Amino acid sequence: MINFSDMEAKFYLIFYLFLLYLIFSIIYVLIALYLLYGDVINTPINNVAANNGIEMNEIFVVQNPAFVEPAHFEEIVL
Repeated sequence: MINFSDMEAKFYLIFYLFLLYLIFSIIYVLIALYLLYGDVINTPINNVAANNGIEMNEIFVVQNPAFVEPAHFEEIVL
């Protein structure tokens, strides 16, 4: 059996209580963030764009701008 002095016992008690505090604090923060931003995490991109008043068919993605003529740049909506 291991013999602990009073100081060692107090140290280990405080240390493990602090570890438990850290773990539960992190869990608490993660739950709070999920409650605040869970709808953003679980919302599909199309719904986010629609809720912001942007229609997906108005967004043009240019794969390589080197192949686009300069006269067409003002037509591109990012």
